[in-house]
Amino acid sequence: MNQKIFVFDYDGTICQKGGSRIPEEIARLLARLQNNHVIILATGRPDFLVSKDERFHWDAQVYYNGQLCIAHNHILYSNQLNYHQYKNFAKHALDIGVEYIAFSDRPFSPHRKLHLPLLKEVTGGIIETLPVSEGLGVYKLIVEATKTSEELVRKWIPSSQIVKWHPAFWEVLPQNTDKSMGISHILNYMSAQWSDIIAFGDSKNDLCVFQNAAVSITVGDCPSLTKFATFHVPDFAHNGVEWAFQNILLGENNCEPNN
Repeated sequence: MNQKIFVFDYDGTICQKGGSRIPEEIARLLARLQNNHVIILATGRPDFLVSKDERFHWDAQVYYNGQLCIAHNHILYSNQLNYHQYKNFAKHALDIGVEYIAFSDRPFSPHRKLHLPLLKEVTGGIIETLPVSEGLGVYKLIVEATKTSEELVRKWIPSSQIVKWHPAFWEVLPQNTDKSMGISHILNYMSAQWSDIIAFGDSKNDLCVFQNAAVSITVGDCPSLTKFATFHVPDFAHNGVEWAFQNILLGENNCEPNN
């Protein structure tokens, strides 16, 4: 295989949702890949919720679904919500009891104890009550999925976008930014092309990557993603990434792409 750029989503693709460590089999695979290829992490997680791994190293990372992009330990791109708009939102959210988490340059800043379903999936099980200090950037918010939350965001953070990829909570991000934009910054830095990319993902926030990558592989069941994928493989629990390399990318079996 000629040198390729492999892009991996994190939760549900190479790590258990809400987990903190990549399984040994996938870590060994990533270590082998980095000998001859480029490996990029593209996740919605903040950087402080992806554990450093001694078994391999990422050539580049996309965090916050594209808000923070790093290559070879250099920040290539950073994009944050308008701080003053965020402060207005935070004040009114507190007044009417809308729950949210602000992801800033330091760990989470929930304004009160949260009880959102699957909160562990979002935070990795870590909740720290820390105020977002003046001047700290806010990369994204997680808000409860309600009409009131949506109205509050649209009124007080008009320069944002609401990403509704989960039934229990939504992401609030700066406008016109997603994983694909983050990856584009990395490709420019590396003088590479989207035609070099083989992408793995499992949810709607990977769609923008799949629409640009040369080869895209859905891990598990996500109908809105699978219809744009080149291949569909078993989910994380059934070793989907390893299966893809054994049966598709290494050509051991005759596997046909999605129609």
